[in-house]
Amino acid sequence: MENVMSIAIYIALVVLTIFSAINFVMTLALSRRIRVISAGAAAVSSPMLSPGEAAPAFVAERLNGEIVTLDTYRGKSVGLIFISPSCKPCTDAMPVYQEASADAHNKGIELVLVSVGSHSDTREYVAKVGITLSVICAPRSSNTFFHDYRVPGTPSYVLINADGTLDTIGYPMIENGKLLL
Repeated sequence: MENVMSIAIYIALVVLTIFSAINFVMTLALSRRIRVISAGAAAVSSPMLSPGEAAPAFVAERLNGEIVTLDTYRGKSVGLIFISPSCKPCTDAMPVYQEASADAHNKGIELVLVSVGSHSDTREYVAKVGITLSVICAPRSSNTFFHDYRVPGTPSYVLINADGTLDTIGYPMIENGKLLL
């Protein structure tokens, strides 16, 4: 009987040691993950742009290869909706954005989708979703557009006034199925 108790205690200690080792490894992994996330958040946690500031210069490309810059829109208001081909909220809101195009045009605003995706991914996305709005590509891997505009995620929205200053910055506001411009 004493032998059985010794074996049971030994097994319990081995199991406890194994669980402690697993707990230690998981704690290290979690700690590392938190550091990585915190470092990433610090890299993008710069404050958003402010209304009244001059819009940062940018260079992007239409799907047909035409180069587009901030000067392309000089003298007119432009609403930039930052999207990603893999963004479900972007896809869900796309009918609202497309419907808002006529209203925006009546208010003197040109709506433009700015895709973080590659040209091929964006082309495929435009075809799949049936997008009719103007689309420009600024792949994050090779373009600083999203960084310079401090885009926190997609979808995001920036309205640039005709004089090149920022008017509205944030997330596209949809109320009663309509985009608030």
